[in-house]
Amino acid sequence: MFSNGYNRFYHYHLKKCGGTSFNEWLDMQVTEERRCRSGWIGDWLTANAEARDSREIFYCSDGIHTHAPLLSYAPSGTFAFTVLREPSSRLLSQVADWRRLSAQDWSKSNKTLQQMGVDVVRLPLKEFLVEYGRAANKVLLDNYLVRAMAACRVGNLARDTIDAQRLLDPALRALEDFDVVGLTENLMGMQIVVSKILGFAPPGKRERRNETRSFEILENEYEPAEQLIQDLTFYDQVIYKAASRLWASRHASLASDASSPIFPEGAVAAVKRLRPTMQDGWVTFTVRDVLVGTGFHGRDGVGTDQCAVWTGPTRVAVLYIPVPAHYLLKFQILVRGYADESQRNRLQIRVDGVIQSYYFEDRNGYRDAIVFEATPSREIINITFDFGCTIAGNPALPLQDIRERGFNFDCYGWQYTL
Repeated sequence: MFSNGYNRFYHYHLKKCGGTSFNEWLDMQVTEERRCRSGWIGDWLTANAEARDSREIFYCSDGIHTHAPLLSYAPSGTFAFTVLREPSSRLLSQVADWRRLSAQDWSKSNKTLQQMGVDVVRLPLKEFLVEYGRAANKVLLDNYLVRAMAACRVGNLARDTIDAQRLLDPALRALEDFDVVGLTENLMGMQIVVSKILGFAPPGKRERRNETRSFEILENEYEPAEQLIQDLTFYDQVIYKAASRLWASRHASLASDASSPIFPEGAVAAVKRLRPTMQDGWVTFTVRDVLVGTGFHGRDGVGTDQCAVWTGPTRVAVLYIPVPAHYLLKFQILVRGYADESQRNRLQIRVDGVIQSYYFEDRNGYRDAIVFEATPSREIINITFDFGCTIAGNPALPLQDIRERGFNFDCYGWQYTL
């Protein structure tokens, strides 16, 4: 299905290592029906990672991302990767993330965790780490990276072992089990490497999701807790340095996008996986399929008739479509709405890098059909949308979408001209 003979990918999502943003991009590289459902499996902290579902998931999805260490169950043809973060930053981010949760967010947890949810807000950082850093639920605080990586080799023993030093050897060995080990500090580079290996369009700039601004929040509390933080991340620093060496020696050189700006190699490979249908005389693609391009948020309304995608967060979005070469074709983009109506009049379209005239037509159920004609020079076309600016909703108002956005669409396609 993917390039280099890979049938699926598995992202071992380590907590607070930038995985939420990464996963949204990964979900767009597989069809809606073959994406990874979050409800299919828990993680090794709360669920039995050896359960039957953990093994079956690899046959039900083309792209798996989970906190559970499932690498040992991955069939041949699975591209496996993970991302590690500088340990002190990761620990602070974890605490900051807990502090923004409400009592409702903790309501389904056991009583010990519910109390921790109260104390993480009530106690200063140092006192909180003294109380919980090596308590029963210490896994996310006491050398989490070592425990999470060791779990790939020793399972739940990594959760239950008191001394993290005993887990360092299996954790270091587990690094070698992954095809690529990346770093949060170069997350864009990691996305470029994954896109080159699997044949995805280059990722472009993406919005960071689930970002905690931990140093900003905990700045005044860091110094009193510094020694304790160092103790709780002592062995994590060892595995992080090992991951950094792996990245530098094996994949850092791939982490720059030197391909054609108009027809990047990954996009040429990715459009071959698209499967359009015929609708009302148009060869039609939908955002439920793989969306090949850059400058898009993740799918909204997944699993419903309202499934659609917003462009953003950048003002420019690029869409790649497979086409017959050297024929005059008519194209349409079915737009549900704009973040702001002013963007409709400001929109500029370029086809294969050249400014393209267009016009609007009415389509039942849509705000606009953006229509234009072009003659592709090869069996892929680059359609670039430039809105001049993106618009975000006001976070102070209820029910506002605060993402930077352009237009919202669900279908696009082409037909031969008469």
